[in-house]
Amino acid sequence: MTKQGCKLSHLIVLFLLLIIQVIGTYTVYRTIPSTVISSLCIVTSIFLVVIIILPIPTPAILQTQTNRIIPLIFSCYGIAFFMIMLLRLEYSRPILLSGIMLTTIWFILFYYWAESRVKLDIFSLGKIKNLDLSNFKSITVTPISKTHSIKELSAGILVDLHSNLTPEEERLLADFSLANIPVYHSGLLSERITHKVSELHLSENTLGTLQPDYVYLYLKILLDKLTVIILSPFIIITLTIALMLKITTNESVFFRQKRIGFHNQIFTIYKFRTMTSYSEKQENRFATEETQRITKFGVLLRKSRLDEIPQFWNVIKGDMSLIGPRPEQAAFVDLFCQEIPFYNYRHVVKPGMSGLAQVSLGYTDDVIGTKEKVAYDLYYIKHLSWALDFEIFLKTVKVMFTGKGAI
Repeated sequence: MTKQGCKLSHLIVLFLLLIIQVIGTYTVYRTIPSTVISSLCIVTSIFLVVIIILPIPTPAILQTQTNRIIPLIFSCYGIAFFMIMLLRLEYSRPILLSGIMLTTIWFILFYYWAESRVKLDIFSLGKIKNLDLSNFKSITVTPISKTHSIKELSAGILVDLHSNLTPEEERLLADFSLANIPVYHSGLLSERITHKVSELHLSENTLGTLQPDYVYLYLKILLDKLTVIILSPFIIITLTIALMLKITTNESVFFRQKRIGFHNQIFTIYKFRTMTSYSEKQENRFATEETQRITKFGVLLRKSRLDEIPQFWNVIKGDMSLIGPRPEQAAFVDLFCQEIPFYNYRHVVKPGMSGLAQVSLGYTDDVIGTKEKVAYDLYYIKHLSWALDFEIFLKTVKVMFTGKGAI
């Protein structure tokens, strides 16, 4: 999408936003108060500022702009509220609050949509190993030739920095940097495409890049608990499931098990019972090994992920997060720490009710599958953000309502 096309789309939405707010105000008051007019001017000004500051969408696999949207909009409104208080201006609270909400929703949805549709035409320098782009038709990689001009190469250069570059190729890389042409490491592009961090690309020097954003981690705790509180009216679903379990199994409604969580701390995880009590007493089994022991009602609960609802209590207690690597049993953690490099690093964040590995891969039943799951978990930790959490949340909801997906 061109820069002009983006601006036109934003201006059309701004016009519709103002029309909706004016109609809503007139319906209630049968007039347009001065407080509403001044607030609409503030909403319009901030919307235009966001249009100017945010760049046009680029391929999300290179750099997504969605992480900048919420901080930018909230900063603008924060400045606006400060000026309102300082100058004692009149304002309409409903108009400003709806302006924040609608502006945020629009820009997030627009950039998610636009970035997923932007094609990536990039040039490669030298030999590129271990990068399979056959399933990504939106990405085109063309080897650099002497006929290409600097302007043609402005989209970026792809290079394998772990390969042995010739002196000429190293000189070209320096020239590209001086010309402000972005240079992308093929390993990082592969990581972005697959949403996995390969252990082959990890070392003592790169472990620092896997440190999660601790500011967001603290914010995430508040968001998790706020979300659980918002969803609390749906407690009737929990009561209905508990009643059905009691009728169909005549056993304890809840299943409890010790798991390894944040910083290797042991906690008790809660689920609705989906298997017979005899089979659930057999510890240290992969989830896929329990298929034949699941009750008929348990099959429905697992398929819809409703058996995980009691883990909202784990979130409130602080043992878990809504999104994060799934917690494992202690025996499996000990085994995987010996077999899989960097496995224990997944405990640097709180475990989650759903996670990137679950929506991408599903359950695993061996060390090889768990290695791939860890690759997803490491990617999640490295790129931890509200945008990634939101993406995982949407995929989880899709699985719950359609029954189709990796979970």
